[in-house]
Amino acid sequence: MKTFSIATFYKFFSWPESLDLIQEAENLEIWCVSQNLLGLIIMGPEGINATISGETEAEVLKLKIKLENLAQCGELHFKFSSSPIRSFKRMRVKHKTEIVTLGDPSIRPEAKINSHLTPEEWKQSLTEDAVVIDVRNEFEIELGRFKGALDLKMQEFTEFPEIIKNSKINKDQKVLMYCTGGIRCEKASIEMKRQGYKNVYQLKGGILEYIKEFPNTDFEGECFVFDHRVALDQKLQPTKTKFLCPHCGQPGEGKGFGCLHCKSESQVCKKCLKLGEVKEDQSLKTCSKNCRHHYNRVQDLKTKTESHL
Repeated sequence: MKTFSIATFYKFFSWPESLDLIQEAENLEIWCVSQNLLGLIIMGPEGINATISGETEAEVLKLKIKLENLAQCGELHFKFSSSPIRSFKRMRVKHKTEIVTLGDPSIRPEAKINSHLTPEEWKQSLTEDAVVIDVRNEFEIELGRFKGALDLKMQEFTEFPEIIKNSKINKDQKVLMYCTGGIRCEKASIEMKRQGYKNVYQLKGGILEYIKEFPNTDFEGECFVFDHRVALDQKLQPTKTKFLCPHCGQPGEGKGFGCLHCKSESQVCKKCLKLGEVKEDQSLKTCSKNCRHHYNRVQDLKTKTESHL
């Protein structure tokens, strides 16, 4: 069976002042397409954040060499996994103010400041008296999380500072935080220290690194990823039970049904399916946004025709 090589990586650093970062992002996208790479790269004044897929690991490593030469930032640590499917359908390189959006560009992590725990150290710390915080969005947590972890009910990462401000977590309590690959924790830990929390630690490499070393241990369920794999199981393989809802774009499970427009076998998440069972929202019982659009056009035409009879 053919497999594709997937690499995730991020690093906080300052780009050389001589670079026009917006232009470099455009140039890099063209180069990646020429190398048959697919994925998403976010470049910003504070560094780089990316997930890339190629047909072989050697293809992806060409990008590593190119970026290290361009950024002059030292080594970029690529975390590789494999998949039987392409995790992206196209290649995009974006320029943004923040490579992970907390809403405060002044928060720029430095490796010497943050307290990282290896998966082994994290596993040991879970047995101690500590508050475990999941720094991901609510829909991600629904797919899987560490036992006993606190769900902050976030819809977006930008809500984190205010939620922590209003939380009742003791500022002297040991805090363990985690996310998918570690990047959100880089900023979240700094924000918590700004607010007076003294003992804040984060899982190095995030959930994905932990599962790699300790599958089926402490972390329950699957880990959501922001690509077409949707989520990874305990073997770091694409989920066989979850899918992205064509209407709301969130992961879910749902029973199959026939699309009201094209009649093909379809699935939408439970939330949208529930809305689709309401007569006024029947258009949600379609297989895609395109079919939903055409279904609504047909219904509008029927309504107009009936009104003229």
